[in-house]
Amino acid sequence: MKPAFFEDELIVFTDILYKKKTSVNFCQILVNSDNKVLCKANITIACVHTKNLKPLRIPEQILQEINK
Repeated sequence: MKPAFFEDELIVFTDILYKKKTSVNFCQILVNSDNKVLCKANITIACVHTKNLKPLRIPEQILQEINK
């Protein structure tokens, strides 16, 4: 991994690794203008009920945006 500096042009590549009813897992790669990888991350987002934190189905509107 390499550092990024103020005013560097950075590019983020994002791919969906998998989608489930209540969660989505993304892989993100951050590169600089020389196409050198600065960092990689796997990110899981999930929908949960605000009161009991139980999993909720991802709303259709959000799934449509993710699938664009």
